[in-house]
Amino acid sequence: MWTLEHTLEANGLQLKQTTTYTVDRWQGSVVTLSVAVEQVPMSKEFAVSDLPPGTTASLEHFAASGTGTVVLDLTKVTPRQSMTTMNSAMGMVVSAQGQETRTDTKIKAVSTATAK
Repeated sequence: MWTLEHTLEANGLQLKQTTTYTVDRWQGSVVTLSVAVEQVPMSKEFAVSDLPPGTTASLEHFAASGTGTVVLDLTKVTPRQSMTTMNSAMGMVVSAQGQETRTDTKIKAVSTATAK
């Protein structure tokens, strides 16, 4: 098992992403890995570039995680197969000129790739 951590930005929001890989099966040159991903905001306050000056955005809640499987053939450059599912939920408040707007967003993203 090994873990990778890095910072990424999504629409002005800085996130710390932790990805953990675990070897589930190793047969000859083919390795199957399970993948777990977690994203954590680095701050509740963030800047959205498309908003007018003086507008602020703040997280009320944030949760993002996912799982998946990667099948590697160590004799090839690219993975043989990859499948991931990410779920995220975010609530934020946008304040401008004395008014507030609250939004809640839930996203489920499923990705599958197969080498030919």
